[in-house]
Formats: sequence, structure tokens, C-alpha cells
Amino acid sequence: MGRTRIDAAVERMKQTREMLKGFLADLQPDEWFWQPHEGVTNIAWQVGHITATQYALCLVRVRGEQVTDQLLISDEIRTRYGRGSTPSPDPAANTSPQELVRVLDAVAEHTYSELVLMSDAFLDVELENSHPRFSTPLGAVEFCPSHELLHIGQVILLRRLMGRPANR
Repeated sequence: MGRTRIDAAVERMKQTREMLKGFLADLQPDEWFWQPHEGVTNIAWQVGHITATQYALCLVRVRGEQVTDQLLISDEIRTRYGRGSTPSPDPAANTSPQELVRVLDAVAEHTYSELVLMSDAFLDVELENSHPRFSTPLGAVEFCPSHELLHIGQVILLRRLMGRPANR
């Protein structure tokens, strides 16, 4: 039963990520930093935040940060796009779209490879650092695509406000 649960959770994460990537594929570099009003949000922040959150939820929170994890995503990206950060429309104050996508992919692939190695028993252990939405490693993993979908909705809204189609 456990393998089915983690495999299903990883599959949902992959499907959600595929959806996100479809909405990013046709964007021009300057569109990543466009904001409808200063201080609101932009696509660069959404993608960076999704990446930083997947790292925090599925690696750090679930099993603790490891040295090899730190090679995936810089502290700068985690700080710039993490919880409580403020989006900036200035390309110089952001990570480039190419680098954001590279890190997004690297964190995802590492996450997927780590998650499938977790034992069934480990998936249901109470986390020391629980969250209002979950208290187990499996709960953290299952929450990840829900969080990402929320931010995909913001990417879609930004696309519409730019005059781009909402669909891929």
C-alpha cells in the first residue's frame, strides 16, 4: 500500500510540474519580471517560490537538509523567492529565467529520486516540524502539488493580464 501512495504522490507532482512548464514555455525573458502593479508578483517570483517550497517541503522538512541538497539551489534563490520574500520587477534583482528553470528541474529530479527511496513506515512517522496542513512526510509530499497549483493559478492570471492566452 505504501509504495502506491508515494508513487501516486510523485506522479501528481510530475503532472503538476508538466502543467507549470507548459505555461512557461512561450514566455519572453522580459515577461518573467512583468508585474501588473509594483510589488504584486511576477512569474519569476512564482517559479522561484515553487522551487524553494518544493525543496523545503520534500527535502528539508521530510528528511532534513543534506550537503548534496545544497548543491541544487543557492541560499540566494531560497531567500529571494522563499516564504515572506517580496517580488521585484527588476531583472537585475532576480535570477534569470533560464537559471530558474534549471534549478526548478534540478530540485524536482532530485526530489523524485529521493522520495521513491523512502520506506513505507517512514512515510507515516510524525514530523518534528509539522505544519498546519500535514504532520507526516507523506502529507508534506502530498501538499506540494496543491501548493504548486495555487501558484500556477497566479501564473495563469499574470499571463491573462499580459494579453497571453491562459491555456497552453
